[in-house]
Amino acid sequence: MQDTGSGMGLLWSWMRVTWPRLAVAALLGTLTIASSVALTAVSAGLICHAALRVPLAELQLAIVGVRFFGLCRAGLRYLERLVSHSATFALLAKMRTGCYRALEAMRPAQLRSLGRGDVLSRVVSDVETLEHFYLRVVAPPVIALAITLLTSALLAGWSPALGLRSLAVLGVGLVLAPLLTWRLSRGAGAAEVQARASLKAAWVDTLQGAGDLLLLGAQERMRARTGQELKRVQAAQSRIASAEGAGNAVGVLVGGLIPLVLLPVALDLVRRGDLGVADLVMMVLVPIAALEALAGLPLAVQSLGHSLAAARRLQALGLGAGGAEAERTLTHAEGAPGPFALEACELRFRYDAEQPWVLEGTSFAVRTGTFAVLTGESGAGKSTLLHLLAEAQAGHEGELQLAGQDVRDLDEETRRRKVALVTQSPHLFNATLRDNLRLARPGATDAELHRAADAACLTGWIASLPDGLDSWMGEEGLRLSGGERQRVALARALLQDTPLLLLDEPTAELDTETEQHVLAHLKALCPQRTVLMVTHRPAALACADVTFRMELGGGVRMDCLPVESHRPLEDPPGRHEGATPRQSPRTFYS
Repeated sequence: MQDTGSGMGLLWSWMRVTWPRLAVAALLGTLTIASSVALTAVSAGLICHAALRVPLAELQLAIVGVRFFGLCRAGLRYLERLVSHSATFALLAKMRTGCYRALEAMRPAQLRSLGRGDVLSRVVSDVETLEHFYLRVVAPPVIALAITLLTSALLAGWSPALGLRSLAVLGVGLVLAPLLTWRLSRGAGAAEVQARASLKAAWVDTLQGAGDLLLLGAQERMRARTGQELKRVQAAQSRIASAEGAGNAVGVLVGGLIPLVLLPVALDLVRRGDLGVADLVMMVLVPIAALEALAGLPLAVQSLGHSLAAARRLQALGLGAGGAEAERTLTHAEGAPGPFALEACELRFRYDAEQPWVLEGTSFAVRTGTFAVLTGESGAGKSTLLHLLAEAQAGHEGELQLAGQDVRDLDEETRRRKVALVTQSPHLFNATLRDNLRLARPGATDAELHRAADAACLTGWIASLPDGLDSWMGEEGLRLSGGERQRVALARALLQDTPLLLLDEPTAELDTETEQHVLAHLKALCPQRTVLMVTHRPAALACADVTFRMELGGGVRMDCLPVESHRPLEDPPGRHEGATPRQSPRTFYS
């Protein structure tokens, strides 16, 4: 088993939350098996004594014992299940809440890197896998060890030799069954968890892209990919089943060894008169009854592999002890608005250490209250730059500031108050138009919603809907056209009322008249708000205060200077000491 430390640390930290109830459940589980062993012993003695025609009066205690231990076994099993499931469900509730808190704290870029299918698998399947951690992993070894010691101590009361032999043969099952299972299935549990996650991701991709797959005739290739993932799951499950079967075989072997190991000593005791015939039967059946406690050990080993793999995957989401996600210490100071809404100085960024730089040596600045347009070749990093500003993805080098503050020093709430982002493919939820808009401002009135909708040129469209603002958008807004989804997202961003508005191709799917209407409203937002738009549309380029062109490799140049910017501008305090923008070919200020 690999990398078990971190996963085990998370699991133990969660168990500490409800350890008193789990300890009580373990005690009840031990008493339940002990009652079963006692029931077997008393029943065997009762039957043997009855066969030997012992007077009924001498059997009254045994008869009462059978009834007592029978009732105890049923009652204790019920209480054990009640307590253990109560503790497990309490842990699951906390764990699910912790998962959602961790997801809320994650940046959108981190979620995108995982994929929807993988996130779904972690939040649903991996949490459900941990449901069995106590019941299948922690409790069985504890109970098995306790029953082994109790049974051996009971037999040692008749004969120390019987106790030692019982301890030896049960100890073989206690050690050999889980060890053999682990050796045969090493890594299979983690492989199954990963294969299941990949299979779910493939299913999600297939469902989301079903239309395109049919149009391209690629459904067979996607089915083949899903089939390969399914084979991986089946292969891991086959290994697990084979290993579990081997572990169960050890239990059967131990059951066969018990009479062979104990009978020679027991028969010698009978010959010497130290042990009755009925007691002889009891001595053999008691250890066999104790094998019930060892039956769950192979499954415990299998479940341990699943649980550790699931715990590591949840820990990767930021889930920690008690569901608290890791947090950085961030400043909450708003800071006074500076002359520049955003600034980049020698900014470098790449998504992975093995990937090439998407942004390299990028430097420019946009004045507060400016309508700036960012254009350039595909792949130059325009959208990446917007996401860096809005999401503060980890891993960038150089300086990137919003209103004079480094984006890395802003917490999520502060960043949301400063920046609104409209992406190329905005997500709309399966809810009403009103609910989708109010995500940006929950307390927005209908008048405010209509003003934002008018700025996004949605008034006529809303009037045409059967229920107006209460019309249902459908899953991912699929009932809307691409242009309508873009305008709904734009209206939602306008409702945020942030000082900086970042737009990624917001008019790409709009007709000319609608585009002019939207651009006029965006232009009217300045100078109270700063707008940075990524676009190639001529209409947007024509009405911009300043236009920046990003080039492959991170270079930025200013295509057109506004009249008031023809003179050199001073650098912000503490930047480019002793230099002016004209001395740095990649640094421009609007």
